[in-house]
This record gives sequence, C-alpha cells and structure tokens, in this order.
Amino acid sequence: MIKSPLELALQTLSFFEIPLAHPTGNPRQLYFNEMAAGIGDWMLQDSGFPLFNPADVAGYPAFYQEPGFSRLWFGSNTIVPRYKFPAKLLSGKISYGTNPAGSIYLRLDIVSWVKNTSVFSDPSDPHALVRELLRYLFPEPVGPDRFNYFYQDVFLNHLPPSDWTYEWERYLVSGDDTEVNIQLERLITAVMYAPEFQTY
Repeated sequence: MIKSPLELALQTLSFFEIPLAHPTGNPRQLYFNEMAAGIGDWMLQDSGFPLFNPADVAGYPAFYQEPGFSRLWFGSNTIVPRYKFPAKLLSGKISYGTNPAGSIYLRLDIVSWVKNTSVFSDPSDPHALVRELLRYLFPEPVGPDRFNYFYQDVFLNHLPPSDWTYEWERYLVSGDDTEVNIQLERLITAVMYAPEFQTY
C-alpha cells in the first residue's frame, strides 16, 4: 500500500529524529511554524491530505474509494510534493514559484544524524551503511541489483569504498562534513524517491 502523506511525513520525521517544538512548552511554534507552515502547507495540503479538512464527511477518498484506495495518494497532482519532500527536509527551505526560499523550521542534518544514531553499526563502512539504511526504510529486502544501484551508482558514485571510509574518518577528525554530506544527501534523496520508500 502507498503511504498517505501524513504517514510519509510523520514516519520520516520520527525515523530521522527531527526535533519538533515541545507541545506544552511552545505550542504556538509547534502549530504555526512546524505543523501548519512546515508539514501542513508544504507536504500535506499539496499532497491531497489537508489536515482535519477532508473534501466531505466520508473522509479522505484514498481510505475508502474503490478500486484505487491508497493508489489515489499517488497521482499527477500529488507526486510533486512527495518528491520535493527530501530536498525540503535536507535544506530546511521551501519556495513557491519565483518567491525566494523561506524557512520551513524543520531540517534534517544528515551527517549529524548518521554520526549519532544507533541505526548504523559502523558509519565508516559504506556497504554496511547502505544495507542498514535500506533495511530500516524499505518494507522488504531489496535484491542485489537494486542494492548495487543505491550502493555503487548513488552512494559511492562508482568510486572505491575506501574513498568513503577515508572521507568519513577525515570528517570525524576535522569536523569538516562537506564531502560526506554530498554523498549522504545523494543517498537519502534517492532512497526517499524510491517506490519502496513510498509504500509499506
């Protein structure tokens, strides 16, 4: 089944441990900045899931309308916000049309997350890093060809695995995350674009 926009957004924020304002400590920031302006406008509304505002009293059609059901979440009108989701999370910016980008108050610092999360047994091992990420984010194991696409084509960009290990260890010593950030953002974007990520 295809994830609803709400499932896609909240599961992603939860998995990547993206901090939100505490609901009792700063409810105004949580609602207006993060939920309404952040998730509500740039993800849910544009993806066909206006929060607490379905088209009629029956609710959101993708939950009940035959024969499409969840496939109704994924169409020509709703695909764009779903595919812009990774870029907005990684940059922390959103823009409409020709307007300059503004803050969406939510940002995934991918390098810091990889360094500090318990998801990875050894972030300096590129094979293990990709394997463990896919295991958590995809509903089923991927075959060898699909794995090699994410590992060789996307993450390593056909460079030797030792290049990643060197860059990661250099980052840990120097604190300069420029190179590792490029590779991790490329991987996360490809994973979140994948059909496997859009389903459960």
